[in-house]
Amino acid sequence: MLHDYFTELANLMRELYNLSPTNHMGKMQYPDGISSDVFKGMYFDALSFAASYNKDSYESLRPHTTKYLKMRY
Repeated sequence: MLHDYFTELANLMRELYNLSPTNHMGKMQYPDGISSDVFKGMYFDALSFAASYNKDSYESLRPHTTKYLKMRY
């Protein structure tokens, strides 16, 4: 379940990146509430990282368990 949360978070960040797709921090459009350069840098880094998200490689990292660990106790 945690894998699904991180996957959806990466999808959301990728959609935000697609609103202003650039690899130049000065050209990116930021939300109105971000005024600090530190938070702009963190926002840019997070979205740039999400742009490199490859769903196929993340799916290969999905943890799998046996049916015995999924049974009700």
